[in-house]
Amino acid sequence: MVYRSYNLQVVDKHHRQLVNKTCVISAKDDKLQTIENYVINAALKQGISQDTHLIALADGANNCWSVLEVLQPYCASSEYILISKKFQSVKQALEETFAESLDSAKWKLWYGESPEALLKLALLRVTSVMSTKSLN
Repeated sequence: MVYRSYNLQVVDKHHRQLVNKTCVISAKDDKLQTIENYVINAALKQGISQDTHLIALADGANNCWSVLEVLQPYCASSEYILISKKFQSVKQALEETFAESLDSAKWKLWYGESPEALLKLALLRVTSVMSTKSLN
């Protein structure tokens, strides 16, 4: 899914809505050529330009980065964020009681609720630090 950040609008306290997006998919076994072309066309449709700072969120599916890298010549800069793996390594380091809060933060981030995700992560950090201090 390709969209400009300003197209993610607040519906209410718990919901966001994309008002303009372009979705792409390909099941062809053609060494990613079709999906790469679709991603380029979707980005162009959404207005990618040499001034665009591209931020891509991905869950670690095979070849996701190579597909996204085809956009580098079309934008000023790009940043790739691998959501699932980063959360998984942190989750393994946390006590089980905090794992549910981390999962909640991950899904809030994935669905575009970044302020809520950051708040949950901050609260989780404070709570886990306090818990560690009380054990010592």
